[in-house]
Amino acid sequence: MSRKTKKRAGGISGYMGIAALVLAAVCIGMLMPSLSSRIQSARLERLEEVPELGAGELSLASDDIKLERLALISAMNNGGRDTLVENVSLSRGRYMSAEDAAGKLDEVLRLIDGTGLNIGSLSNKNFDWANAYLLIGENGDPAGVVMWEVYYFKNAGPVREWLDYVVDESTGILTHVSYGIYDERTYEEVITEGKRRGATHNMQALVENMEKSYNFAETRLQPQEVEDAAAVPDGIYYVSFVKNEQLMLNIQLSFDGGSWTINF
Repeated sequence: MSRKTKKRAGGISGYMGIAALVLAAVCIGMLMPSLSSRIQSARLERLEEVPELGAGELSLASDDIKLERLALISAMNNGGRDTLVENVSLSRGRYMSAEDAAGKLDEVLRLIDGTGLNIGSLSNKNFDWANAYLLIGENGDPAGVVMWEVYYFKNAGPVREWLDYVVDESTGILTHVSYGIYDERTYEEVITEGKRRGATHNMQALVENMEKSYNFAETRLQPQEVEDAAAVPDGIYYVSFVKNEQLMLNIQLSFDGGSWTINF
């Protein structure tokens, strides 16, 4: 009897051991999504803490560092395959808040001051949203650049206006600015009569404003040569960054009626 009792007890113990293993496997399976989520969150938290140049250090950096950073940002804006391939949204920035990014509207106004460009009737009260994101390299490593994208919008009957700009968080420089206006009445008139609104813009003033922002020591900004260097018609325009007579970077500007884009 005692042997049978021991054998039966051992069998029950074995079954319980197997059941425990099965239960553990099920629990691990249930926990895996949560664990994976926590790991991903931890990864993003580490990415948020990527060290960068301190805010405002662009003005103190060498021309080479400035040009390298601007080229990196330009490649991002223009979809450079060999530089940056992914943006990861962040819940917060490192040096700037959403309010700080929205406050860059004043710098947008300084950038276009005297150029003939404008942002229509948009103002601070038309702020819509601001999002931060981190640039990720092809190998999955952070590129060390956090950007803020800011959007202003106004809808007034048949007229809609929007302003979209991107700020490099660590330096505070504007890397992309785009203003658009859509007027249903004007659009219908253009389509019907084949008209195109003409406008001229003072590119030399824009170059001077950009030079103040970048504070280059050895690099000069050179506006595209046109018949009248002070004014260009609607279309595509370029400003070149030249160092030691060598072209380092081009910035594209496009104009279409009242809408315009500065793409760094």
